[in-house]
Amino acid sequence: MENDPAGQLELFSDSGQKTRASSVNRKDNQFAGYIWKYEKAVLLIIAFLVVGIISYSLGVERGKRNQKQPVIISNEALMPKIETEELAQDSGYTIQVASFKTDSYARKEAAMLKEKGYKASVLHRGEYVIVCVGNFKNKEEAQSLIPELGRYYKDCRIRRL
Repeated sequence: MENDPAGQLELFSDSGQKTRASSVNRKDNQFAGYIWKYEKAVLLIIAFLVVGIISYSLGVERGKRNQKQPVIISNEALMPKIETEELAQDSGYTIQVASFKTDSYARKEAAMLKEKGYKASVLHRGEYVIVCVGNFKNKEEAQSLIPELGRYYKDCRIRRL
């Protein structure tokens, strides 16, 4: 049996292999031909996606660096001067309407409140600058102004001076 190669040839005939291989190759060639027509478009889309993702990532990193080191351009001569009032003399209550990291924004907000007729002041508390309205002897007096300020500011709070 080992010397009789005829039995093995019958199981794997050349004619059967050629027909199967040719039908598979023809299907592969049709699919490949279809894909190859759009190869440049697919590669361009992939390239644009890669460039977009890289650009976005670099922009996020740059934004993080800029956020850590803010550049504040302000011209003190053009800004309205608002003197911080000595609210702590009466040691009463005031209404905090906003807080800012920079003095310039707080001063602009206080100027806007002064134009509306409120008694606004700017106080430095740690690393924040807060904008307060009024000077009240007790909480009840301050509470009466909160509904009116609540139309402009979402979170007004009464704080002790």
